[in-house]
Amino acid sequence: HQHSTIASVSGTIDTDPDNRVALNSNSIDSAPTQIIETSEQLDKVKLLDPFNRSKQVNSIGDNDGDNAVAIDCKGVPDNIFLIFVATRSITYAFDCVKLGVTTVCETLKDLLMDAGVTKMFHDLHSHAVALARNGGVKHLRGTLDTQLAMEFLTGKIQMSFTQMLDKLGQEQVQTRYLRKERRDEDFLFAKSPLPADIVKKEADSVSLLANAKDKLFILLGDARNIVQRASDSRVLAVIDSGGAHQICFDVAKSHAISSIELLREQRPEDVAAPTPLKISDDAAVLIEMLPKDLVGNLGELTSKLTDIILDKGRQPYAWVNKYRKMLGQGNRRVESSDIEKVVNGIGGFETDNRRILELHRISAIRNRQFDIIGLTMHVGRHISGNATMISDLLFNHCSKSILFLGESGSGKTTLIREVTQLLAECSNVCIVDTVNEIAGDGDLPHACVGFARRMMVRHVNEQADVMIECMQNHAPEVMVVDNIGFSNEVDAARMCRLRDVRLIAAAHGDFRKLVKEPKLRGLIGVVEGGDGEILNETQGQSEFDNNDKRRNHTQKTEALRTITPIFDIIVELKRNCHHQWRIVFDIASAVENVLQGQLFTAQRRIRDPLTGTIKVELERV
Repeated sequence: HQHSTIASVSGTIDTDPDNRVALNSNSIDSAPTQIIETSEQLDKVKLLDPFNRSKQVNSIGDNDGDNAVAIDCKGVPDNIFLIFVATRSITYAFDCVKLGVTTVCETLKDLLMDAGVTKMFHDLHSHAVALARNGGVKHLRGTLDTQLAMEFLTGKIQMSFTQMLDKLGQEQVQTRYLRKERRDEDFLFAKSPLPADIVKKEADSVSLLANAKDKLFILLGDARNIVQRASDSRVLAVIDSGGAHQICFDVAKSHAISSIELLREQRPEDVAAPTPLKISDDAAVLIEMLPKDLVGNLGELTSKLTDIILDKGRQPYAWVNKYRKMLGQGNRRVESSDIEKVVNGIGGFETDNRRILELHRISAIRNRQFDIIGLTMHVGRHISGNATMISDLLFNHCSKSILFLGESGSGKTTLIREVTQLLAECSNVCIVDTVNEIAGDGDLPHACVGFARRMMVRHVNEQADVMIECMQNHAPEVMVVDNIGFSNEVDAARMCRLRDVRLIAAAHGDFRKLVKEPKLRGLIGVVEGGDGEILNETQGQSEFDNNDKRRNHTQKTEALRTITPIFDIIVELKRNCHHQWRIVFDIASAVENVLQGQLFTAQRRIRDPLTGTIKVELERV
């Protein structure tokens, strides 16, 4: 059974049947919705409160004089197709496709810039940017970002609209049928005429935001002024940054993550200052081992030097800032004596054809006669200030185990060194160092790992045994492992977690590849067969047309079950992207989504290399 509600302002705007919106009897009770899509309607609505700010009598707000409206824009941040403005009694839907964004924003400008009326937005970032770019409204005032309000009340940043309503005990609109369409919101809301049922559902959501005002304001109390000042500061910041969410770390709360605008208003003295990156590589140790005629100007390029390559009979070269730089003059070739000079300087190789010199790694290539015919001299670095981008993960989530994922050269080992040093300041940390890459060669660990202790591993096949020995004999609070690559090491890691040892480790690849890797996916709680939740693993390529329908889809089903992941948080690194990291918090849900061929939610953190400020955004991967 359905009944109709006339969506109009009594006697002022014509009640054309096309503008009437049907209210499904299964929906929650909500205010009527008026679609504004003609110039005549726009002219009439200008005279009404809350849009006419010259009126002496205001029809919205409570007896306490608090005026508030809820606003939501569709198509942001790149476009604006619809603008919803909701009061207690009615929700207006301004059709920006028909009327034009600038025309609608000109009508709303007095309201948007009036500090006397509180404008409630959920996730102000994209709205502020879209209104500035598309509507020319660059001075929003009197805003209240409900995400900031919920962060003040709960400590959780970027709370979703649904989670907020749950926390406030508000009834919710059922919008499940919109999920597919929301993947292409531009296509959905750019339609003309707008589908009435979709407009009504969206209007109901905005109405819920308006109706949440009373409870939200009671919970905030006098702190509402703090949240509103932080929201207005956010408007200015996001317009300058293109909509990015800036974060900081709260020193008083064990470096908990916080929105920088809110913490500056609450306790500016507790904002952790950005730490400049300081790179220490001492690459001169490697350069001094080279024949003098190959050195050239390498000493001036050490900050960007990554590898030196010596192959017998070929021209020597170095990788500098991702480019190959040839060494020596003319057609200079590497001779056996050049290789012998380096090998003698490091005292030969172990059975794994590696030698660690401080933090640098020299590796050998041998021929079938076991003669050394090539060398790779990799520059090892210690970078301080790099790990501050995940200060909250290290100190606020102090019991959570962290797995760093990335390809070779992405900076996993370099980051782990600093993480080790920071955690060793306050915890009993022990490194299981398989090839001495974390703490360097020699009995004394390198100074870059601070107070951490180190157990060497004689051979890579013994790493799992040393992990268990470390746990049983030395009772560390935190165990650091540079690289987990075999199934027995996965079993050892699980045993350590059962003994309440926090793990900091690295593995090769990215999250999706890890889910597909049979030997290592136990790290994130995926095992084969047995009892438990059976999941379908989806493989193959999927293509989507404009209607978002899946085609050319192939599936391969494999019996898998999920158990508790060994690691709680994953940090993904990319080669040559040292200031952008992807973080997966809900590993179990992400695993399930990947196995079912769906996208998973992750957080991306981006650091400005010049200022050290950190921005964060959620993404579907």
